[in-house]
Amino acid sequence: MDELEEPVMSSTIASINASSIGFVTDGLLIFDLEAKKTLPIDMQFNDRHKLAIVMYSLLMFVSAIGNISVLNAIYR
Repeated sequence: MDELEEPVMSSTIASINASSIGFVTDGLLIFDLEAKKTLPIDMQFNDRHKLAIVMYSLLMFVSAIGNISVLNAIYR
């Protein structure tokens, strides 16, 4: 019977991929917490997010008025 071998990631590939966030020693990735302290722009709360919240709130209010009027017409 053949035994299955576990895949092994070479340390050079791991160190290349992890070079921006930490370093690899003995196959373990050590994170550098001081490397990046800011989030990417798409993950930061900004004016676009505020606009989306306001617009979706307005749409919800308009749809609630429409749904209540339809339910009221059905009820009568």
